[in-house]
Amino acid sequence: MRTLRTAVGMIGVLLMAGGYFASQYAYWVGDPAAYSKALDTSAVPYLSLVLLVGAVALAFVPEKVEEAK
Repeated sequence: MRTLRTAVGMIGVLLMAGGYFASQYAYWVGDPAAYSKALDTSAVPYLSLVLLVGAVALAFVPEKVEEAK
């Protein structure tokens, strides 16, 4: 379960960093309005919803702790 939580966290961080760098690239190229419009009409809001629901679901799953004998 720890691996799954780490994977979801890393995917979230990578997606946020990718979005930030894409936004900066659109700004420096000179067309941030088109980037913003394309972002709102794409599947990104649904992807973020799936990631949020997955993270919340993982928050309620207890961590299995093995007891030392």
